[in-house]
Amino acid sequence: MGPVTDPRAPIRSGVPEHGRVPKYYAVKTRLESVLDELGEGGLLPTERELAATFEVARETVRQALRELLIQGRVRRKGRGTVVVDALGWRDIADLTLCPADAGRGRPFPDLVLAALLRTGAADDVREIAVAGDTPYDMLCGRRSGAAVVAGVLTGAHDEPALCEAGATHVLATVAELPDVLAGLAGAGTRR
Repeated sequence: MGPVTDPRAPIRSGVPEHGRVPKYYAVKTRLESVLDELGEGGLLPTERELAATFEVARETVRQALRELLIQGRVRRKGRGTVVVDALGWRDIADLTLCPADAGRGRPFPDLVLAALLRTGAADDVREIAVAGDTPYDMLCGRRSGAAVVAGVLTGAHDEPALCEAGATHVLATVAELPDVLAGLAGAGTRR
């Protein structure tokens, strides 16, 4: 294991050239490597042990674990924390990003543009489809220049709110998105 992923290395040594990374985020990044090594069902060391290993406060470890819990990467089991892949994304997503990975979160276009640059999935931003269930998702997609900005009604917002924020399509479920894209490709429209 190199110095970037070595869980025993002090976090202070992991500051990138472009600036400071919040300590909790650096801990979260290191923990992601630990999660991969432990695998599904693996038990993480205690917060106290992780804080000592990473040479940070327990609250910093707690915040990193909260982020991983929200992402579905870990869950609490009794008094411990275990590795899970609750969302089943590991095998279907080429890339997952959070605002800290891209610069700014929604409604700014940074997440969409960072995904485009990191994956190289398209040659032009107009070939991208953005799907989401909030007006901020719609603004993010519109501001990025994506041709398809699909509002999904499975969230808390209704069709008028999604359309007002710029949705080009409104779907009952995200499962309808492939059909929308296939229809556009069949019509010769760029996605």
